[in-house]
Amino acid sequence: MKKQFPDALAIVGLFVLWRVILFGIERIAPAFWPLRDNFLGQLSPWANFDGAHYTSIAKDGYGVYQTAFFPLYPILIRIFTSITKLPFEYAAILISHAAFLIGLFLFWQYLEKTRSRAWTIVFLLFYPASFFFAAAYSESVFFALAAGALLAIKRKYWILAACFIGLASATRLVGVFLIIPLVFAARRRSWTVVVALTGLFAYMMYLWKTVGDPLAFFHVQSAFGAGRSGSELIFLPQVVWRYARIFTTVPAGELLYHVAVLEVSSFILGMVLLLVAWRKRYDPALLLYSACVLALPTLTGTFSSMPRYLLAAFPLFGVLGEIKSTGGKIVLLIVFFAILIYATTGFLRGYFIS
Repeated sequence: MKKQFPDALAIVGLFVLWRVILFGIERIAPAFWPLRDNFLGQLSPWANFDGAHYTSIAKDGYGVYQTAFFPLYPILIRIFTSITKLPFEYAAILISHAAFLIGLFLFWQYLEKTRSRAWTIVFLLFYPASFFFAAAYSESVFFALAAGALLAIKRKYWILAACFIGLASATRLVGVFLIIPLVFAARRRSWTVVVALTGLFAYMMYLWKTVGDPLAFFHVQSAFGAGRSGSELIFLPQVVWRYARIFTTVPAGELLYHVAVLEVSSFILGMVLLLVAWRKRYDPALLLYSACVLALPTLTGTFSSMPRYLLAAFPLFGVLGEIKSTGGKIVLLIVFFAILIYATTGFLRGYFIS
């Protein structure tokens, strides 16, 4: 207990610092971008884009094309709103903050006995897409469930791990990949896989009964633009070719070009972290999980949302924490912070970033 108390203080301190920084970035956002009316939250800019879909689903149920968004987060929003009587957007944002703080503590516990765990958390907080943890997005809830699942697996709490994974797979499709570390660790407990798949299967059954298509979450992807395919799987060479065309045909000053750079850079960073983690002999199950997370969005024909998918591969941030040079860490944090300002201000002013 004595050891856990300073740990909790450290996590809360880092969380508060991160949120204060985001508040400052929010204040200066109007100086960077003119306001753009494009899927803005009604009460808060932190509910822009996907946040508008999540709060709409929580309020009115699934609408046209909204089956792309998995149900657990909207369910939590609806429950919390019914209890507190808060507006849906505020409820969603509060849930995200609470879940992220819980996730940080669980991830901190998972990194126990790791000398670089403080740096790992810092890099996660300053990563350019970390602002999504503060938004009305499912990233925070997924992070808390995934971190809880990995910690439960590490401590051999098989039932708890399977339940966390089941909930994670009802939050985001990538949650199903958490079965990989579970299977590696609990080899003779095949029943845990059945429990872990309940979230995804329950949502597929719901889609089958309501829209007649258990894979509707995939088939509607093309409706969201960004070059996504919802009818066939696209392989990496085609995705690379598409982005090569963007870089050779779109003017470098346009937002589309900047977003493409962020998406490709995030994918390259993820691949580099995977390679380094493999050379450092990280847990093969975690490497395979992370590789699947990074590969999934490319199968729709784009690197769109790749910065957010890298957040789901959060175990890879341990590689950054292990950078030996303190100067190198500081330089990388400065680069991360500069991009974080650009990305956060753009998102808050109505520009699609990821």
